[in-house]
Amino acid sequence: MKTIKDIIEKSRVILMLGAGGVGKTTTSILVAIEAAKLGKRVGLISVDPAKRLADALGIPLSAELMQVQLPVAWTQNGGSISAAMIDQKATLDSLIFQFTSSSMAREKIFKNSLYKSAADKIGGALEYMAIAKLGQLVDDPSFDLIVVDTPPDLHALDFLIRPNFLARFVENRVMRWLIKPIYYASRMNVRFLRSDLIDKVIQITGLDLLREIADFFVNMQDTIAGLYQTSARAQQVIAGPETSIFFVAAPSERVLRSFHFVESQLASLELKLRAVVVNRCLPQSVKDYLDHIKSDEDLHSSKFDILTNLYRRSKGEIDFLKEIQKAQSPHIVKALTELTQNPHNWEGLGTLASQLSSP
Repeated sequence: MKTIKDIIEKSRVILMLGAGGVGKTTTSILVAIEAAKLGKRVGLISVDPAKRLADALGIPLSAELMQVQLPVAWTQNGGSISAAMIDQKATLDSLIFQFTSSSMAREKIFKNSLYKSAADKIGGALEYMAIAKLGQLVDDPSFDLIVVDTPPDLHALDFLIRPNFLARFVENRVMRWLIKPIYYASRMNVRFLRSDLIDKVIQITGLDLLREIADFFVNMQDTIAGLYQTSARAQQVIAGPETSIFFVAAPSERVLRSFHFVESQLASLELKLRAVVVNRCLPQSVKDYLDHIKSDEDLHSSKFDILTNLYRRSKGEIDFLKEIQKAQSPHIVKALTELTQNPHNWEGLGTLASQLSSP
């Protein structure tokens, strides 16, 4: 695959990684736009805690994808974009409805004080909800391509390898001792055993909260099993040949360090980087002009501070791109120029999208 367009055409899933503040969400939208132009029905989900996707496309926080109204010219081949800004609690609610067949168990979960107070506050759960959502969407025939705008840096790697945090919590020794007997007793309908055990535990610990915790995890067993299934499917897809990973960057030492770290972590996970998109670069015409006058002594005099700064920026960009191209994994490097117009309206996004897919 020689161009970004080639990657978009042949991918089922595209994961967008990158440091914060480099235009990752904008680039995710550009990828979705180019896919829609090719006639693909795109599902675009964001796990970005800054909620930039929701702001850019005017969509609310939701567990469900909503179709975005695109310019008519972009949909002539039958393509479309449906987008969602993942809301942690709404997504978890939808998963409980999907995997918990018992209406009584669902009602108990939603009324549980532990769930009501913690469902949207569990650290790291947002990334796991996104994996579960990816696991749902990847087999949905309504979409040809899923684009995932991940959290910045280290959190993005959490997204790739996030374990089932609920299941791991249940599996630790203390929780096994507290909950597993209650769970099996409830399965066998041994009411006296369940009641006696809970009462004994509460007597020992003095914590009524344990009853809430036990009830919560007993009723969540089916959902936890379902989350295992969807996360396993998502992990299978992420490691498969139809998934492409992009790193989104902007020229700076901080981002270069982030790139090298992410690249090494991907290698350790045996995942391949397909493309690096470098945003906010100077136009080539400006670089050519600066290169033409770089030997002029006046360039370095105080009255040419603007030109001097531009020249330093240009040299920094060139050095940055060379470092990216020297990376171990083979990938496409695409530089996008900074626009003078607003990049967050359809005209600006269209201009950048055309740059992205050009040879």
